[in-house]
Amino acid sequence: MLEYYLHIDPSKLNDEQWGEKFAQLQDIRKKEGKEVNFYY
Repeated sequence: MLEYYLHIDPSKLNDEQWGEKFAQLQDIRKKEGKEVNFYY
């Protein structure tokens, strides 16, 4: 999912960077969920 949403290769990240990107991904998914629910 990191590659799809953030266009990065997770194998090239250190643990700290991976954690930051994962948190960003969670935020993106949370915002998408709110947008989808907004239209229903």
